[in-house]
Amino acid sequence: MIILDTGIVTIALPAIRDELGFTPSGLPWAMDAYMLALGGLVLAGGRAADLAGRRTALAVGVAVFTLASVACALAPAPWALVAGRAVQGAGAALAAPAALAVITDLFPAGPDRARAMGLFGGIGGVAGPTGVLLGGALSASSWRLIFLINLPIGAVLLVALLRMVPARGPRATGGADVAGAFAVTAGLSLLVYGTTQGAAHGWSGSRPLAALGVAALLIAVFVLRQFTAHAPLLPRALFASPRILLISAVFVLLGAALYGTFVTNALHLQNDRGLRPLVAAAVMVPLDLALLAGSRTGGRLIGKLGPVNVLVGGLAVQAAGLAWLAAALAPDGGLAVSFLLPGVVACTGLGTAIVGAFVVFTGLADGDTAGAISGLTVTTNQIGGAIGIAVTSTIIASAGAGTAGGGTAEALWTTAGLALAGALIAFPLRLRRR
Repeated sequence: MIILDTGIVTIALPAIRDELGFTPSGLPWAMDAYMLALGGLVLAGGRAADLAGRRTALAVGVAVFTLASVACALAPAPWALVAGRAVQGAGAALAAPAALAVITDLFPAGPDRARAMGLFGGIGGVAGPTGVLLGGALSASSWRLIFLINLPIGAVLLVALLRMVPARGPRATGGADVAGAFAVTAGLSLLVYGTTQGAAHGWSGSRPLAALGVAALLIAVFVLRQFTAHAPLLPRALFASPRILLISAVFVLLGAALYGTFVTNALHLQNDRGLRPLVAAAVMVPLDLALLAGSRTGGRLIGKLGPVNVLVGGLAVQAAGLAWLAAALAPDGGLAVSFLLPGVVACTGLGTAIVGAFVVFTGLADGDTAGAISGLTVTTNQIGGAIGIAVTSTIIASAGAGTAGGGTAEALWTTAGLALAGALIAFPLRLRRR
């Protein structure tokens, strides 16, 4: 539900823009406010899950997320929707690491946990594009339904988890680094804002440079806090692990390519080809199925090739498919040749890479650091996604939609480069494993 609520807004973006009056540069914040709050606060959420108990954190997070969804559905203006999305992200930041940490509680290290993590990663990878389809179906009537649907889902989840997930005590003592959580959230928000401004207006202006400078300062403050705070959000030992630093960078690029691609595809089908939301969502169904097939294939290949090899290979296939899609894309071209075939190749590689990345990342967790590792997993993926959405949306708006080989193709070339960079960064993990 948490990841789906990122993708579910994608198809509805044009309708939200028209009804609430979003500007082109403000529209990405309908998605980014959620992703930045989730990515910036999820480290504090992971710590809270260890302090309060993982089932308790999961229940509170789902409740906040559900109530904020109702507020989004009732939003009368852009600011109200952005604020509601930020509160949604805060609830998700509490629930997401708790959900992943519960798996480490239920399954001891070994084959069972690897299979559970593979399933969890595969479902997470499929949830984003599935949200695109669901968003198209619901926004055909009203975009507000894409948020109201979370009310019955959240209610059922609360009842189910309280009955089915065993209650366990806290796994840690002490407090949480509130100042560090504020610094990283504000820093990452300014990072996305500065990136958007630079892509839209050029990098010579004072606004993007000032935003990026303050963002770098706040992120540096966050890192410093992790070495000086009494209860840091991330265990200090994590900063000394080259594997964790490398896979974190890979997750940022993976998230940027994932969400940037699906936003680009959704805008292309509606703006360039003139398809209605429901039709555009239906056209993307084969891409969803390819992502699911790739995740299932990746789960089977991990036992034979190892998760790092699966991750590198999946990213390479994704980059090749996105490059093909960018080269073949044309507003008046046939959907099968210029969109579906290359899109299926890219999504198959993406699904494979997602499973490999989750298994590599969560394989570094133990009982004491599972919450922190889980939070770092979601942080890197969501921050990468927010950057990918901001950059690709800005490229499309700046170059102009509907121009063959223009904004849409440039955005896809960008996501292909992100996927390729992820494969190159992940390759040293393979060497270290060997």
